[in-house]
Order: sequence, then structure tokens, then C-alpha cells
Amino acid sequence: MIGKGLLMNKTIQAVSLTYCDIGDEATQAIFEILIFQNSQLLEFNLSGNDITDAGIIKVFNGLEVAKSLQKIYLAANKFTEKEETMDALHKCFITNKRLTRYDVKNNDIKDEGVQRIIEALGEAPHVIEVEISGAIEEETFLAFKDAIAANKPGKKKKGKKK
Repeated sequence: MIGKGLLMNKTIQAVSLTYCDIGDEATQAIFEILIFQNSQLLEFNLSGNDITDAGIIKVFNGLEVAKSLQKIYLAANKFTEKEETMDALHKCFITNKRLTRYDVKNNDIKDEGVQRIIEALGEAPHVIEVEISGAIEEETFLAFKDAIAANKPGKKKKGKKK
């Protein structure tokens, strides 16, 4: 029911559905909300739900074409670093140039998944923020930190005043 309301709303800019026991069965409705062409949605928070790999892939597919979304919160769900999941996230990174901020912390993404995120960041310079969990090796974390820093817009150098 809420999906239909959000689907038709052209003015809402932020939606928070945190800790609502949303599982994979609801991801089709989320997909439809994300692909709504007249959406003005800038932020969508789905943190703290029960979305697994199968459901999050559907969400990533919707995020690929989300017209106005700038930040997605997917923290504390139940997806992993499985190849299909990381492939869908990678494709989302490079396809949606407007979506610049992702929160995927507190999911089961470890070193291998973070390496995939680092690779995707190299192809998606518009992605300037990705929140991940700290349960990774220091070397992986430092590489991740460097990849994010490379994507952040630098401060413009000021010329010397005369």
C-alpha cells in the first residue's frame, strides 16, 4: 500500500523505512518506487531490514535507473559479498551517475567485497561516499580510503595574491 502512494508522489524527497522487517518479498515494490520517472526522491533509507542477496539485487537494479536519488542507505540488512550481489552493486555504481552516496555497512561484506567496491570506484568517479564496515584487513581499508579520496572533489588551488 505504501508503495503505491510513494509511486505516485512527485514531491517527497526522503523516505526512511528503517527497521520495518522489510524482506525480499517487498523488494519488487521498492524497485517500482525507484524506477518511477517523475520521482523527486533524493534519499532512501532501507537500513535495518531483512533484505538478502536476492532482494538487494532487485534494489540495485532499480537504483541503476533512479532518476533523482543521491543517497541510498542499505546498512544492517542481510546481504553478502556474493559475486552476483557485487556485480549488481558494481553495475549500479557505473550506471547511475546521480547516485553518489551509498551506505552498505553492517552487511556481510568483507575484504573480497570491499576489493570489488574499490574496483567499481575506479570506474565511477562520481561516487564520493561509501560507508562500509570496519571488519576488514588494514591493507584493504587503506586501499578503500585511497579509492574514495581519489573520487572526492579536490579543493581548488587559489592563486597567490599580488
